[in-house]
Amino acid sequence: NIGDRAGNIRRAITALGAHVPVPSGTGRSPAPSGAGRSPSPPGTGQSPAPPGTGQSLVPSGIGRGVRVTRVSSLYETEPVELRDQPWFLNCVVEAETDLRPQQLMDALLEIERGLGRERRVPKGPRLIDMDILLFGASVVQAPGLEIPHPRMAERRFVLVPFAEIAPDVQHPTLKKTIVELLAETPDRSEVRVWKAI
Repeated sequence: NIGDRAGNIRRAITALGAHVPVPSGTGRSPAPSGAGRSPSPPGTGQSPAPPGTGQSLVPSGIGRGVRVTRVSSLYETEPVELRDQPWFLNCVVEAETDLRPQQLMDALLEIERGLGRERRVPKGPRLIDMDILLFGASVVQAPGLEIPHPRMAERRFVLVPFAEIAPDVQHPTLKKTIVELLAETPDRSEVRVWKAI
């Protein structure tokens, strides 16, 4: 929510690979249990193409053992916990990967550092923030890494873009789909599709 918000997101995706235009709405749904497919976080993604073009920029040939398959629209989202700060831009990315969960998280943190993120104020302003929301149907409990993301069901800024690209994916422990979690979340913060001025 600081600096060039959309540019920071573009650079995060560029750090993983090249971009190719594909028709909006294409791509595959998240893989079944056991597959290494990972919807990744708010704060990661690519801005949509101009209205009327019918295309979004989605990276295809990815390094680091990751291939992005779908990217949501960018959403401007109201701060939820530390409210006295600028609004955020968020999106959700779906990807296939050969990496293990901790390896993927390490790659995301490396990209954050490369973009200049400094962790100064918890929940405060940041240049970029990348998380793993789900990793197929895997459940991971490790120091510094918990999958599914422990607060995703409480955050409209996660669920709205997630529901855009994968509404029927089931949360592996709550046993509800993303669209069901969105309907039930107590979070009522504002989430709106972002448009460049």
